Amino acid sequence: MSGSLQVLKPLFKLSRRRFNQLTALAAISILAGGLTSCSDAPKPPLVVVHRETYHIFIGNKLVQEGGEQTVTLKSGIIKTISISRRTTEKTETTLKNAALDGGDAIVILHTLYDPQIEIDGVVEQAILSTPLLKATHDRCRDVYHQVKKGDRIRDPQALDVLDTIVSGSSKIRNAKNGNLIQQRYRLASQNSRLVELQTYLEVAVDRSEIPPERKQQLKGIYQYVRAGEALPSVADLDALTAIDAIVQGSTLPVPLRQRYAFASAQTRAFTADEAIQNLIRSSHHAEGEAGSYLETYNRIWLGLDIKNQVILTSLNLLIDKSNLPPEVKTIYKLAHDRFFNQNKQLECCDVEGEKSKSFYGGMNRSEECG
Repeated sequence: MSGSLQVLKPLFKLSRRRFNQLTALAAISILAGGLTSCSDAPKPPLVVVHRETYHIFIGNKLVQEGGEQTVTLKSGIIKTISISRRTTEKTETTLKNAALDGGDAIVILHTLYDPQIEIDGVVEQAILSTPLLKATHDRCRDVYHQVKKGDRIRDPQALDVLDTIVSGSSKIRNAKNGNLIQQRYRLASQNSRLVELQTYLEVAVDRSEIPPERKQQLKGIYQYVRAGEALPSVADLDALTAIDAIVQGSTLPVPLRQRYAFASAQTRAFTADEAIQNLIRSSHHAEGEAGSYLETYNRIWLGLDIKNQVILTSLNLLIDKSNLPPEVKTIYKLAHDRFFNQNKQLECCDVEGEKSKSFYGGMNRSEECG
């Protein structure tokens, strides 16, 4: 690792084209690595009851003194919760009737404050034992104080270095509760970036001239990105695209916008995945063979050989003729061509606005790779 943080400064601007490339590539990569194995595909889905849950990081001062913390819900409504003095890690708070389905929402609190584990001392040792310039040590220590306080990060390059130190430090790995310290730090570090994104987004939305209902929707949709979850419906992809435009057109640091691009892609990919699987399970076209269709669908994402070409052709036709949004079809098409037409190098394409009369007639490439 270099003794100077200057090498971590971005050498390029995050253009609209690059932002769209990151989104498309991440969507494919996430699904390719995140789907269940093909042997699991024919099994009927398990019915799982999910509670609407929010994970909130609170700074050391609030933990020690108590007070209030605001929480933006997936409905876009902002709630205020009370924080008791000496709140401990993973304390749960219930928001009555605040969930989208009318039930209770659960807020799980996280903090780096823990006198029993002495997280601060372990992280301090990890920083000082890493061979860096004193100025770099100081910057890492300063940014750690910002992280544990839950403040806006003023030195994102130092935070990147600190992330590397904490994740790779033998001092932390060998310490008592080392894995737990790394997990709690990782959540706190992620929170520091999410807070800046959410603050910027909510200010931008509030200052806009869009209707109040739309403002509330955008604030709520961002919570799915923050949680790494699929959207409630493919109809909400329009709102996600609007948030993408706000972030991409902002003056936020490039690394932060890159992180958002991948987080947005994750939500987009999970939404597309759920929509396609629901289409297969509910379609009369696949009636009696849903298991085979799901297996073929999974094999496409995993890049495995397709055993049944007849099912593949039928699956392509089913998705092509469905009422799924063009964006969902495009994500599927990119995954399909990624493995069946490697020579086209579709991962370099800017897929924004590309629509063809026949989905399987091929995608028009408006821009070649630079």
